[in-house]
Amino acid sequence: MCGIAGSGKSTWIKNNVRYSSWIVSRDAIRKNLIGDESYFSKEKEVFSLFIDAIQKGLDTPGIENIYIDATHINERSRMKVLNALSIPEDSTLNVVWLNTPLTKSLERNELREGFELVPKSAIMRMDSQFEPPTEEEFHRYHFKEINIIEVKE
Repeated sequence: MCGIAGSGKSTWIKNNVRYSSWIVSRDAIRKNLIGDESYFSKEKEVFSLFIDAIQKGLDTPGIENIYIDATHINERSRMKVLNALSIPEDSTLNVVWLNTPLTKSLERNELREGFELVPKSAIMRMDSQFEPPTEEEFHRYHFKEINIIEVKE
């Protein structure tokens, strides 16, 4: 998955996954690990658990799809995840990019409460730093396609 906070990644997963899918949410891992601590207080541990959970899905027989629920706003963040994994050679990799207007993401975020509410400045920063995924970026990982979902206002 790829998209700024509030773009609809988690909702898209809930509405589109099949039973044989494995879902790994970086936010869920973070929430379970840190409790009431600062959001980024244990980021190294969060990332390690995130990678471990994805790898477990890759290594589990019978899992047809793995959905990696995180923003992945730029090539560097996407490559950091992919480089940390041992991806089986027979895997077919795809990207689902929720191309959501900033105004829509901000509007959705306003409906969130507590841990899920992302500071407006953080969403605006993500939007300004966002790099659309490209085929060239994933060439060495043999991605099949980049699925762009255009979210309307």
